[in-house]
Amino acid sequence: MNTAVYSVPAGKFTTANVAMCNIGDASAKIRLAIVDGAAADLADEDYIEYGTSIPAGGIFERSALTLSAGETVVVWADKGTIAVRVHGYEEA
Repeated sequence: MNTAVYSVPAGKFTTANVAMCNIGDASAKIRLAIVDGAAADLADEDYIEYGTSIPAGGIFERSALTLSAGETVVVWADKGTIAVRVHGYEEA
């Protein structure tokens, strides 16, 4: 299932890093998208990672993503063993 993990507030922009950690004992596939709007608005062209495999105990990170007001970071994984963290800097 696609899950929205962060949305940029109105009037702000963000430089963000997205980290995903596979805490399971088998590899997992992930997808990462930046959507202009809500997760329900996701389209094929929004993906910046698709079908990327993270090994057991492994990490995946995308850094320095520049996001505009109203954009949403959406993630998906084929297993429930992926922990996600979005961190960065929000400014007006």
